[in-house]
Amino acid sequence: MSAPRIGVSIVTMGDRPQAVEALLASVAMQDVRPTRLVIIGNGTALPDFTAFPGLEDLDGGVTTIELPENLGCPGGRNEGLRRLAEIGDVDVVIELDDDGLLVEKDVFRRVQDLFAADDRLGIVGFRIADEHGETQRRHVPRLRAGDPMRGGPVTAFLG
Repeated sequence: MSAPRIGVSIVTMGDRPQAVEALLASVAMQDVRPTRLVIIGNGTALPDFTAFPGLEDLDGGVTTIELPENLGCPGGRNEGLRRLAEIGDVDVVIELDDDGLLVEKDVFRRVQDLFAADDRLGIVGFRIADEHGETQRRHVPRLRAGDPMRGGPVTAFLG
């Protein structure tokens, strides 16, 4: 498979504007640019993110969706996935929480490489870490997870 086109979906309730801006800045610093970014306001109005520094020239642009009611995290994510599927210009969707942060510049490239290398791959989960880089055992969705830094097949998906 050639390098898949990446779409990004971010759901927010609008109560963490600084965290959303930090997350968008970490998306903008990626060495592989997403084709499209969708931001879902889950029962809230959104500021205009179309000219966010580093994201203003994405091929597919920045799309905002303002839901009239909060559909919960799964409902908000489903709306983002629905919109990306309707537009149809991405192959892989990266869903990010509005309080998340991409701490390395190669995250999207690594995801792109994983999907390009294995056409059976359906989902990749990120390691959840605190501000010190530590991962709690409860955030490792596999059996016998002695070392939370070790990747591998999982028994559940934390999304």
